[in-house]
Amino acid sequence: MNKLFKFFLILAAVFGAERMHGQVTFEKNTTYQQDKYIAKNVNQSIDSGFVLVGYKKISNFKVGFLMKTNKYGDTTWIKHYQRAGEDISINDVKIVENGYLFSCFCRATDLSTIGYPIIIHTDLFGEILWSKKIQDPTYATNSVYENKLILTEDGGFLYFLKRQNSGLFIYKFNLNGDLEWSKNYYNSSVSNYGNIDIIQKEGNYYFVSNSYFVKLNAAGELIWKKSYKIPETEELLFPTSLAANPNGFILGCHFYDDNSNSGNQVCLFNVDTVGNIFGWSYLFSDNENGDIFTITNTSDNGHVITYSTSTSGEFTDYRIIKFDSNGNINFSKNARNWSSSVKETYDKGYFYAYFNEESDTEYFNKTDSLGNTSCHDAYGSGNHCCDFNKDSVTENQVISYFSLLNNSITNLPIQIFRYGQNINTTCTSVINTSSIFNEFACNDFTFNNQTYNESGTYYQVLQNHLGYDSTITLNLTITNINTSITNNSNILSAVQAGGIYQWIDCATNTAIAGATNQTFAPPSNGSYAVEMSFANCQGTTPCFEYAFVELPEMSFQIYPNPFTTETSIVFNIPQTNTKVQLYDVLGHELQSFLFSGMECKINRQDLSASMYLVKITDQNNQSTIRKVILE
Repeated sequence: MNKLFKFFLILAAVFGAERMHGQVTFEKNTTYQQDKYIAKNVNQSIDSGFVLVGYKKISNFKVGFLMKTNKYGDTTWIKHYQRAGEDISINDVKIVENGYLFSCFCRATDLSTIGYPIIIHTDLFGEILWSKKIQDPTYATNSVYENKLILTEDGGFLYFLKRQNSGLFIYKFNLNGDLEWSKNYYNSSVSNYGNIDIIQKEGNYYFVSNSYFVKLNAAGELIWKKSYKIPETEELLFPTSLAANPNGFILGCHFYDDNSNSGNQVCLFNVDTVGNIFGWSYLFSDNENGDIFTITNTSDNGHVITYSTSTSGEFTDYRIIKFDSNGNINFSKNARNWSSSVKETYDKGYFYAYFNEESDTEYFNKTDSLGNTSCHDAYGSGNHCCDFNKDSVTENQVISYFSLLNNSITNLPIQIFRYGQNINTTCTSVINTSSIFNEFACNDFTFNNQTYNESGTYYQVLQNHLGYDSTITLNLTITNINTSITNNSNILSAVQAGGIYQWIDCATNTAIAGATNQTFAPPSNGSYAVEMSFANCQGTTPCFEYAFVELPEMSFQIYPNPFTTETSIVFNIPQTNTKVQLYDVLGHELQSFLFSGMECKINRQDLSASMYLVKITDQNNQSTIRKVILE
């Protein structure tokens, strides 16, 4: 087995390829002493780990960060991005084929400028491949209200920007960062105030803003826009978030009820592909003044939302709520103060980041399929017991800084950070894991320094990087090639049947043309071997020393010899089930039949003029070989 492949196979077995008996859950504290990492968004990477983006407070300014963790939330590396005199916050991150794509917002530290967004594409280790500075006509006078980054179905991406009092801006790029088109909905009725959200479905774009649900074609042209009202009161609905579903879309909204003393009400409702309301809807309690901020699809055709309520204009209750496809609530969890959307993980759990204002601390959560972590009960009264694993970033794992100068990126001198021990490592929800490998090998197989020579099921117990047992089950199938040769009546045979063969002249170490059968009749004394391929395994026999042996003569005659059309084999005594075989000089069997009586014939058929070998084997398994000449 290739050594590099074996290395990654073992690495996967110990660190990442677990077939879990349960779901990994954790709650990590991303704030450590003076280093405050505030996560604005999080996504799961292809190796089941996570990528967090946001900003880090350093003295009186902010630098953007891209943080990579393993599946247990432990840091593997961090990259920072900064520009002198400016705050940088990374708002969103997407996983692309060769790395990460994220949007960040830059603004003067002294707030003397409004600020502008930058799109950055990095490789899988956070090294910048390219960056794009986005400057719309109003960027110098109007601050960014909201922005979204989505991957598009053609392999590119779309950046959706809303500036306060100046409209919506949409930019469509390919994955190389080349602008394909842009649109500005300046001072249009869809651009005023309110949250925004945008998705793509079947080539078209759909977004919500202010009181409208809007459909654009693939070029950003308006197809239709919809607004919705409460039938009984004519109160206007304000969509704040949306997601696609098999029958159309689900929208989160709020509305202002004049009959309620609590301010705005919150609801979910379904619309079809042309924006008409149908199916189920959900109205949250009428004494809750709040908003639905994000809606994310789940693998069971349900949805998970981030929802908050407020008192006197301040958000006080942050929840994560899971709905099934019929609008029934599966669970509702208190999330204190989330700072990112909630997404489903590969193992059907959920992950998100949130900020606890009371403790001025950021947390990164991974839950099970019911929204639970081992450190956090249903409504947050448990201990936040898992602190961020800072010491997993060692001196040899460089944390790089990048400087954004105008529209170009330059490396600053590398700075090495050493973190102290974990504040608290007493809590973890990771349990013992197991892996199953099905392997096929030729002759023997070495796995984790143990060599096996026979097929069977084998078990190994290793410790994973958190100190827990990782049980490996190896289902092994070994194919053994028999590399022996036999000589039967001057005919050499490879003992291994059912393969592909090539006979070799050992004196010259060259292949013998046409000698590709299991059997071979050497034309002269010498040393011969055979190369074989069987069940995707290859083998070569040792060289076999061959010397022609005169066999006891049976009582028969062959005439005429030479012959042109047919020749007769005449025996002196009657035969019973005697086997007659005709070979060419390379050992290819050309004719074979059983004979009883005193005489049989060999016909020319389509044979060409040459020398051939006739092998006669009687019922006592005594054989005689004679040469015949065909003219």
